[in-house]
Amino acid sequence: MFPTRLIRKLVREEPTFRGGLYKLFNGFTWEEKRLPDLTYEQLGFKGHKDRQLKKNYINEEEFQRVEEILTRRSRGRGHHMTSVALSFRGEAKRRQSQGWCLLSMVISRMRRPALETVEFHYRSTEAIFKFGADLVLMKWVFNRLNLNPDLIRWRFANIHLSGVYLPTLFNWWDPIDFLQFVHDNDIDFFKRGCRWLLRSSYTEDQFFPYSPEQVQHKINWSHSEYHPSEIVKFLEPLYVAYGYDLPKLHHQRETYQTRRKKSVEED
Repeated sequence: MFPTRLIRKLVREEPTFRGGLYKLFNGFTWEEKRLPDLTYEQLGFKGHKDRQLKKNYINEEEFQRVEEILTRRSRGRGHHMTSVALSFRGEAKRRQSQGWCLLSMVISRMRRPALETVEFHYRSTEAIFKFGADLVLMKWVFNRLNLNPDLIRWRFANIHLSGVYLPTLFNWWDPIDFLQFVHDNDIDFFKRGCRWLLRSSYTEDQFFPYSPEQVQHKINWSHSEYHPSEIVKFLEPLYVAYGYDLPKLHHQRETYQTRRKKSVEED
């Protein structure tokens, strides 16, 4: 189950900055008592996603170091408190990269009262698609380190909610119910953040050169629980009533040309 309470909070709260299709929050904290039970397939990822994330974030020597410390300082051996940090710096980043998105995890254990907490630290992430994938990886981390925390906390230096990734969210949240919730709680995000979703829902025969949009467009049209025409029926009259411009259809695959291809043909 996806943590929809997180999305509700992001919709309701005023962000640090508003972009075209997204809301950006600085210094955001979130807590849950357990990890959601998610899979990469439910989120729309292919089979290589697990390998990619482990390549980015998992350092075997670092995991062995933390395993040894946790074993040595296990409960009942006289240590009233254990607090060990695990770095998620896997494969080195290129010089132009801003750094790893998921940075570290702190495991804290108290003997009296008996309490185990886990805290994750983020540089930046997107709240649905990318954070969802990280939650699947975190399940693997918990199993690897034999963790069963009483509380899990995430600290995000930056987290953003983007309208591009709403089709993935609709695996767990009825689209019309969600759009009504956005309408009632954040009219600006309703106006701008849902605009791409309306465009995608007009017709399946569109091509989006920006890869995440194309992936989400396919997910939008592959749902068995709803048809995109339901989204159009709900959104379009409200957009018209508020005087919002309706989005235009995007490229058709047969007619789309990249700038490079277009310039070569003109030469």
